[in-house]
Amino acid sequence: MLPVIPPIAGLTHHDAQIRYDASTVRWQRWRAFREYVVLCSRILFTPLNLIILGLGGTLWVLGRDLDAFATMIVVTINVVMSMVQSIRARIMLQQIAAAALPTVYVWRADALHAVHPQRVVAGDVVLVRPGDQIVADGQILVAESVAFDESLLTGENEPVVRGAGDVLVAGAWCVSGAAWYHVTVATNQGTMAQIIAGAQIPRTIVTPLMTDVNRVLQIMVLIASGLMLVVFIRDYYLQIPLVQLIAHLTVMAGLIPNALVLTLTVSLSLAAVYMSRAGGLVQQTAAVDAMCQVDTLCFDKTGTLTANQLQVTAVRVLSGAESVVRQQLGAYVHADVAGNRTAQVIATAIPAAPATVIQSVPFDAVRKWSIQQHADGVYLLGAPDVLRPALAPTWQMLDFASDAVQTGARVLLFARADTLSPDFDAQHPTLPSDITPLALVIMHDTIRPEAKDVLDQFRGLGVRIVIISGDDPQAVAALLTQVGFTAGQHVVHGHEIDALADDALATLVAQAAIFGRVTPHQKARIITALRQNGATPAMVGDGMNDILAMKQSTLALAMQTSNSAVRAVADVVLLNDNLAVLPALLQAGQRVISGMQAVLNHFLVRVTLSTVLLLTGMLLGRIIWQPAESAFLALCGVVIPAMVIVSRPHNPASLRDRARMWRDAAWLSGMGVVAVIITHFFFAQAQAHILIGFAIVGLWIRLLWAYKNPA
Repeated sequence: MLPVIPPIAGLTHHDAQIRYDASTVRWQRWRAFREYVVLCSRILFTPLNLIILGLGGTLWVLGRDLDAFATMIVVTINVVMSMVQSIRARIMLQQIAAAALPTVYVWRADALHAVHPQRVVAGDVVLVRPGDQIVADGQILVAESVAFDESLLTGENEPVVRGAGDVLVAGAWCVSGAAWYHVTVATNQGTMAQIIAGAQIPRTIVTPLMTDVNRVLQIMVLIASGLMLVVFIRDYYLQIPLVQLIAHLTVMAGLIPNALVLTLTVSLSLAAVYMSRAGGLVQQTAAVDAMCQVDTLCFDKTGTLTANQLQVTAVRVLSGAESVVRQQLGAYVHADVAGNRTAQVIATAIPAAPATVIQSVPFDAVRKWSIQQHADGVYLLGAPDVLRPALAPTWQMLDFASDAVQTGARVLLFARADTLSPDFDAQHPTLPSDITPLALVIMHDTIRPEAKDVLDQFRGLGVRIVIISGDDPQAVAALLTQVGFTAGQHVVHGHEIDALADDALATLVAQAAIFGRVTPHQKARIITALRQNGATPAMVGDGMNDILAMKQSTLALAMQTSNSAVRAVADVVLLNDNLAVLPALLQAGQRVISGMQAVLNHFLVRVTLSTVLLLTGMLLGRIIWQPAESAFLALCGVVIPAMVIVSRPHNPASLRDRARMWRDAAWLSGMGVVAVIITHFFFAQAQAHILIGFAIVGLWIRLLWAYKNPA
């Protein structure tokens, strides 16, 4: 059993402060500076920016100062606006994210204290329990059946068992058991700090919106490249001077929407800010787009649909004297240092001195039971249906829990055996035989008051609701009648899933909506099967048993009171554990995403209009505007409207469909062709100015029309 006091003394508060001041402040400043340098570099040094800046520089060398200035000023405005918006969004998200940082428990001054992760220094002694993250490298001093998820470092999802003397690396998560470990390297100098410092290119997640933007960008680059080739051949054949050739190529290169990708980045960042203000901390900007794509919403029951306010409502003694059994149960849960939320609730309800434990196995989400060996025998606490096969024959035929399960209660069986099994192995434990039930622990939780309205809203939007719980299936089904699920519908037990191949499971998840007594791996299989069916699932979880399913889902959401491991996996954290923010998050994401799609259409209209006008002018014998005029058109006709759209909440109803977008392009281009012909014959000297004014006015009319007449 893990000792309550670590085997070595930790630091004093004074020593810890000295070590923190000596190593941390300078590193934090350098890291913050480096993050913003990388952010600004990614915005500035894009291929499209470099091409246009190169052409502008060439014009300046050739003496076309005004054209060079106009060409480069558009890029400069794009870059500056994008930097300002991106830095603003980053600062706001960092401020909001401070509330979601994990808490670390360190032994200082002969007591356990909760500290900020960055406050952990070399020499600290840290307690880790299920859900805790290893924030600094160190060495285990003493452990009790402890296992860690090291997938962040190794890519493997299988837990790794560690023992005394083993080295722990920052970035791992404790999934079971508990341990004291000695920090050997400060938080800012360990393995994870080096990995973060060496990560020069952030991970990029491709979303449906990003795919659309990339496709449109490729089409526009192809059109501009074709026109540049045509212009080069034409000017070379006509022996146009080099300075004019470069100017003509710059005009054609101006068709490439260099602000489009930057606008997308700003759009997603601002959407993340809007969603965070609505009550959801966005940890991945791709979650903005993913939220709008979700068609299946999966929930764990306890802590998500319920308020996670378990209370022991009854202890039903099955054998033995009630006072003795309650004392044995209290001693059991108080001796469990690594106890989960359920054990803590029982410990609060039943005060007792902790038992002296010879050896133990902590609760595990897969086994669904824990065991302790005391001097007077072996005691177990777990799910009744899981422990039933190991009961003595006289007890196996009795139904002593179904009435409580039918009320939606969480029911645990407290039992006793004389000895452990002869081949007992703490790393791979098995149940002893002929165990005797001592008591049923009956606990009730309450459905969150907003849960039914939230689920009804999503059902009204056509989103399917699926419940995936580790609790008894009948208890889950009984409780879910309070949130709109009908009584008597098919409920799937976890043991049914093990026997199914992937194709059969995909068929099952298409029909069933309630799954109970499932293991973490089974939860992940259910999510995978939903995706195999073509669904876009989101998983809302709060416990360690939800992490695998959250990793497999398109969108992972966690409650704020979840442990740090769950919050780290989540794309969005629901602040204040409020489910009512989910529809608001969806609306916030839709507003900005629809605004970005409107920008996308606006870019397409502009490119179509400009291409038609330029081709018409070439057929009449000249390039109808110069680089300065082209830059002015791009700035006033596209860049400023685009930034206005993505900087303000946008009504999803104003998103124009593709057919209407091409209609806009057609009538604008048709009027443009007429204007080119008229100005070519009657206003040759003022041709460019008239066309520029016409094009800008046309684009703004199109934009205002889109707002006035939503599709």
